[in-house]
Amino acid sequence: MKRDYSKMDTLELMSYRYQLVKECAHLEEELNVRRQQDRHVMHKSELNFSAVHASGIQIKGPTHLTARAIAPELGFNIHNFQAFFDKVPPGSSEGAYHMHGEAIKYYVSGKGIETIGNKTYEVNAGDTVFIPANTWHGTHNPG
Repeated sequence: MKRDYSKMDTLELMSYRYQLVKECAHLEEELNVRRQQDRHVMHKSELNFSAVHASGIQIKGPTHLTARAIAPELGFNIHNFQAFFDKVPPGSSEGAYHMHGEAIKYYVSGKGIETIGNKTYEVNAGDTVFIPANTWHGTHNPG
């Protein structure tokens, strides 16, 4: 649930911030525990495709699937980069226009349109795309 911070008084705003910071600290502690597994390999049989994007947003279209591959919550000692697979069927998009840390997208098959910031690129199988950190972006398969 998105909160309207402008309607909070000073005490309420600071109290809520304190709660969030405390919760984030607990979350980071758990991620550090999982990073200690020090995994190096994700086998194909372990990929779990679902309709929820790596960022946690619900994906548009029932046949669009994503699978986390390399991430701290999966036991990899990683902090700034994550890897996942997306299957974006013809006529669909990967979900909401969004941002996160740096990403590299490699097109295994098909073609698509990448929007990165205010630029748009046509991409095909074999192409690799770099998404800078904290840059709004999205993928569409016009197929």
